[in-house]
Amino acid sequence: MGKQYQYKVGKKKIYITPTEVEAQNLERISKNPKSTRFGRQNPICAEWNSEEQIFIFRKAWEEAVNKSLEQKNIGARVDCRSFAFRGIDEQPTIHEGVTARIIEQRGGVSERCELNRQIRKDNALLRQLKALVKSLAETVKNTVPAIADRLETIRKNIMVSLYHLYDTKLKKQNTSERSKQTKADLAKYAAIAEKLSAKVTQRNILLERKKALPAYKVIPHRELAKELAQLTEEIQTLNRERKQTLERLNCKSAAELKKYDGYTSQTETVLQQLSEQENWYSAEIDQTIAEFAEVQSSVEPTDKIAVIDERLTIRPKKDGEFDEYVKSREPKATARLLENMKRRTDDSLLHEDLENERKSLLWEKTRKALYHPHDQSEPRPRKRKSRDEWER
Repeated sequence: MGKQYQYKVGKKKIYITPTEVEAQNLERISKNPKSTRFGRQNPICAEWNSEEQIFIFRKAWEEAVNKSLEQKNIGARVDCRSFAFRGIDEQPTIHEGVTARIIEQRGGVSERCELNRQIRKDNALLRQLKALVKSLAETVKNTVPAIADRLETIRKNIMVSLYHLYDTKLKKQNTSERSKQTKADLAKYAAIAEKLSAKVTQRNILLERKKALPAYKVIPHRELAKELAQLTEEIQTLNRERKQTLERLNCKSAAELKKYDGYTSQTETVLQQLSEQENWYSAEIDQTIAEFAEVQSSVEPTDKIAVIDERLTIRPKKDGEFDEYVKSREPKATARLLENMKRRTDDSLLHEDLENERKSLLWEKTRKALYHPHDQSEPRPRKRKSRDEWER
């Protein structure tokens, strides 16, 4: 497709390519080609009419209008973005224009104004339907199965947080004990190395004295030999202790002890992080317990037995999900550990025993039925008068 230029055809001005004009002998008015959406474009016109530039114009208009509204203390605000971009499901109205407004002012009915009125009605109906759906969702949310499932889900979340808290405390304890043991081994190695160095120096001094001692002095030679033998035995003992200490530190030689440089600061950082995790999980458990209590308080007294029955039905599934979660992180987790988590959650944190609570509620219901057969809200039947009372 070639460039289109503006030509004068009678009283009209139209854009035509030069090849189409050759046989018509028309006068070209403008030397600038038409800016088209596809094909060759005038760069200046293309940039001016681009969607990005249009959005810049609309944004500047939005800011100017909102600034004026704010200065006049008007709460309304405008937004240059479309409903689709903002995620609004409602249908936007169309531009009515001056002509349509004049028709309406003169008592007529404009198609554009009528269309906007219909769009506003449809949007109002859509908002009513959304409110109804939200109300129905809240109603479904408060049904017995939904409440039971939510309570059991919260209970499972508490057990998960409790497991993480237990795991964090165990890591913190092991790290602290390992740190103490490592520090003790490092201190012991330093003391052994110091003693060993002193013993070796002392033995070297004795060897020099023995060499300098004349051979005919037998008794001093014997005493020095005895001291050297004792020092040699002590040095061998210290060497064995040093080797054992290096093995406990997972080092083959003294040169590998360099990896423990800055060990104290690193350990303190790890312990600080574990303490922060411990506090976070403790706060998470408290928050989840408060949520559990809030949901539990929303249960109607007449629905308590039904909720407990529903919870007992879905509890094995939730417990199984918890077991799978723990074993995925700790394959060697024992059944005893899992049962302790569940028992601690029920006894110490939630303070509930569903079986006994269900029996208690059933007994209370039976007792009321036996000893209070007529509810206060229901009118009691009048006692029929005997014949003697009627005759009186």
